[in-house]
Amino acid sequence: MKRRCRIAAKMLLSLRVLYRSSLYLFLLGLILLPAGPTLAALPDGWASMDIGDVGQAGSANLVVATWTVNGSGDGIWGEADGFHYCYSQISGDWMISARVISITGGTHEWAKAGVMIREGLAPDSNHAFMAMTNNTSTDHATSFQWRSADDGDNNKIDYVPEGYDLGDPVWVKIERTGDAMTGYASMDGETWTQVGSHTNVMAEDVYFGLTVTSHDNAQLMTGTFDSVEIPIPGPYCTAAYLPNPPRDSFVGAEYSGDNVYMVLDFRPGPNAEWSKAYFSDEKADVDNRDEAHSLGTVPPWPHVDENAFVVGYDDPAIPEYARAPLVFEKTYYWCIDSWEVYEYCPGPTWSFTPIPDYAWRPNPANGEEWVWYMGTMTWNRGGLDTTGYKLSYDIYIGEDQNAVANATTASPEYMANVSTESYEYNIFPFGQLFWRVDTKLTRYAMPPSTKYTKGDVWSFTVAEPSGSHITDLNGDGITDFNDYAVFANDWSRSEPNLPGDINGNNKVNYNDLKILAWNWLLPYGNMNLVIVDGIRYETETDKPVYTPDENVEMFYRVTNLREAAANVGMVLNCEEAWSHFVVRDNGSFDVWEFWRVIPPCGYRMLHLEPHESEECRRTWSMVNDNGTLSPDDDFPVGPGIYSITAELELSSLSGRVPVSVSIEITAPGE
Repeated sequence: MKRRCRIAAKMLLSLRVLYRSSLYLFLLGLILLPAGPTLAALPDGWASMDIGDVGQAGSANLVVATWTVNGSGDGIWGEADGFHYCYSQISGDWMISARVISITGGTHEWAKAGVMIREGLAPDSNHAFMAMTNNTSTDHATSFQWRSADDGDNNKIDYVPEGYDLGDPVWVKIERTGDAMTGYASMDGETWTQVGSHTNVMAEDVYFGLTVTSHDNAQLMTGTFDSVEIPIPGPYCTAAYLPNPPRDSFVGAEYSGDNVYMVLDFRPGPNAEWSKAYFSDEKADVDNRDEAHSLGTVPPWPHVDENAFVVGYDDPAIPEYARAPLVFEKTYYWCIDSWEVYEYCPGPTWSFTPIPDYAWRPNPANGEEWVWYMGTMTWNRGGLDTTGYKLSYDIYIGEDQNAVANATTASPEYMANVSTESYEYNIFPFGQLFWRVDTKLTRYAMPPSTKYTKGDVWSFTVAEPSGSHITDLNGDGITDFNDYAVFANDWSRSEPNLPGDINGNNKVNYNDLKILAWNWLLPYGNMNLVIVDGIRYETETDKPVYTPDENVEMFYRVTNLREAAANVGMVLNCEEAWSHFVVRDNGSFDVWEFWRVIPPCGYRMLHLEPHESEECRRTWSMVNDNGTLSPDDDFPVGPGIYSITAELELSSLSGRVPVSVSIEITAPGE
């Protein structure tokens, strides 16, 4: 018998998972490999570019309602500028405002992020710029800057808003009225202070957008923005702006009894005589001003807010169609049209998505299958007000849905308390699991208190990387690059009966790629496993088909999936090719049942820490005394299909659980 056993197979198992995880990313990279330069995700009509002298390439993107602009550059100052510009174009009078959440990665005190109107894209172009300066190392806070054709140089007026502290976000705004360019700053987006104004003659058509400069070409700085507002003006009016909830936002809903509702607030144009609101869960209803989805012109709760409309509340003052409770994670659309002097001013369509006050949007997704058994579970923070509290989460995981739903911190399903929206898990058992995330708010100031918000129970199914015919797309008995070529040919297609649609949902996407990666180079039908009382035992052969002159290499692997250590006794009977395992929770040798073992095999004790594994390999010859192994290790058989069975026995079971793998032995010469 040639025996090679390797202990610490927790590392081996981790490497197997790392291999398949890395393979998934590699295959994904092949699918997504671009043919040329790509652009970050920006709204239609928007672009971004480096302008002037920059040391590192910049970029910009928009995710939900948050804009991220990365830029280097030697500054916006003097006779020429160096920065990154995320911009669009407009004619006539205009205004843009945004909240600068943060400036990171830039250490120069004049690193800046803000909003800009610019006549052209040349480094020396006329412009007006309202910026927040580096909010971690200086206290001049904001600056209104401009360059005009009459002097060609840059000028500025600095301003520190009342109540400003280092690190605070700041709202900034630029307005153009004719040739007058005016900069404003605000700490709340409601009360604005004029920082400066300058007459700056520009063409009718200009560029406007978000600007970032690190003021140091050796650094790449990130400016993060939200609440970006661009009201739509007409010759005599300005449409409603500053929606609350903000455009494209995920926002905590309001609760009252059975009502899940939202107050739709906004800033009317300065001369608006009245406003009319539209609301729907279909964007087309709002875009087309469908009267069946009008909220009317009279806000229902003037005592709360004389401008705001309300949806999702059962109140006769609200149109009947808009009284139903809002649905979490569903996107809704709304707009405000105004009448101002002699003109009807249509407003833009805004959207918001209500979220619960508990953890939501789990990853793995609720009901997801083919989840990898090592990784990170994540979720989104609920819409709770955490001011004055420490936020953390209690994590519960188990195989019984009711047990998870009713678990407390004293239950075995309780895993940990974490302070971030993520939890690292290690070697889950295969099959369906349930999990719950409770939100915990703790206040240590007097009087101390703790608030719990119980989360939903979610589920997912842990994948078994056991090889499968469903990934053998070309029918050659193994999953490899030939199957990947079939899969890649169908990538991103959506229609029935696609060969690359491995999970059968009529779409070929990342989920199919995960399954393909799991089974990579695993010939289907040559691996099997069983999980009993938190112990996983698996057997596997190195391939499914052999000729009589080959050796069969068998793998035996036992893994402790428990949260506590376990003692496992392993007895291998080589001539009959079966294994016997016995688990004793108390770890006492006195209770072991001894099995007679035929030499050269023997009995050995395994002590496995939580999630630790051991893997052993054994090799048999197909013929008697062929010289490759000792005579006792010969495994003489003729052509055919054979089932090689291992047996697992636990103290909690009355009998053994077989774990079988099938191999085929072909006739000589086949």
